[in-house]
Amino acid sequence: MSILLRRLSEDETWVAIEQALSRQILRVYDLRPQTVRLDATTVSGYHVSEPERLFQFGHSKDDPTLPQVKVMMGVLDRLGLPLVTHVVSGETADDGLYVPAIEQVQHTLDQTELLFVGDCKLAAIETRGFIQTQGHFYLCPLAATGKVPEQLSAWVTQALQDPMQQIEVKINSGDERTEAVIAHGIEVNRSVSMAHSDLT
Repeated sequence: MSILLRRLSEDETWVAIEQALSRQILRVYDLRPQTVRLDATTVSGYHVSEPERLFQFGHSKDDPTLPQVKVMMGVLDRLGLPLVTHVVSGETADDGLYVPAIEQVQHTLDQTELLFVGDCKLAAIETRGFIQTQGHFYLCPLAATGKVPEQLSAWVTQALQDPMQQIEVKINSGDERTEAVIAHGIEVNRSVSMAHSDLT
């Protein structure tokens, strides 16, 4: 058993198995991937934290006195089917985990124009730039850094002062024949640029 687990723990072996399983499930159930949700989480435990081990001390929302391991997952929305599972040491920052996960999703699904949904850490300019250059889309809240808080405040004020700009956000109700308004908002366009060399 330990020999099998050692073999499965090799990154190349596990990625190949994960991709093969995902492709088979997508084919059997005739799923049409459109949206992929990405997020990282941590698992803490009473382990000894030593160099080269997965359990390390890092930023923790649970118990900062315990070492942790970090897991980045990419799942097919709305089914929740796991497409990517990356396990890294607990002190690893979330930001650098998105692009490798997106790359693996691309190899598994082999298509463009996917919508990647995530939290504000997905909004890092390098990650968004990579998604755009690969022919995909992203949906995430902007991180409350730099001038973003001031801009958000100005946009909200603008929306409240001019109701004619507001757009109704609707979803299908229970019978899927009628739509219910769940929110009002405005659309704001802004340009962001970066050097293509930053993505290599």
